[in-house]
Amino acid sequence: MPTFNINLISILKLVQNGYKVEFTRNKAIISIKNLEIEATLKNLLFKLNLPIKLNYSYFIENSQTTKRSQNISQNTSEELIKLWHKRLGHRNLATIYKILNLPYKQINLNYKICLKAKFTNIINREITPKAINYLHKIAIDLCGPITPTSLGGKKFIIFFINSATRLINFKLLSFKSEAFQAFIKFKTRVKK
Repeated sequence: MPTFNINLISILKLVQNGYKVEFTRNKAIISIKNLEIEATLKNLLFKLNLPIKLNYSYFIENSQTTKRSQNISQNTSEELIKLWHKRLGHRNLATIYKILNLPYKQINLNYKICLKAKFTNIINREITPKAINYLHKIAIDLCGPITPTSLGGKKFIIFFINSATRLINFKLLSFKSEAFQAFIKFKTRVKK
């Protein structure tokens, strides 16, 4: 989920896929066959403790013997890495290899979400020139509902700030919907 800074796991989906989830007071244990992951309670969420100990042969589809699981092909290995990269919320490759107890090898992951995560915001360090002419740039701020209400029963306040002179005008409003009318009145009053 790009908008989260954490990855969320659905307990319902885990149980539907054959996982067993046990909760105690401060930890949860997620298990299936020879895979066991522990999660500890932190800030009202259970946080997975990675890396985890697992038997690599469990993840190889149709693996019947340990010997076969040791002689897996390059394609199967890459597919497995990609599968667990997605399952663990697009974690970095080093962590995936560590979890699966495999030697690290760089593979190409072309996922849009991974590329977006690597982007950084470019900070504009240029100073925006201040408006020089009167009424060239007006900043408007609508606040409310305010408590207590004014003596006239007004709940909102709109500010008009002239960027050139820093002159502040304001108007009290009963409803937010009156903001546009207040702007029109302000505009006609200051243009005269």
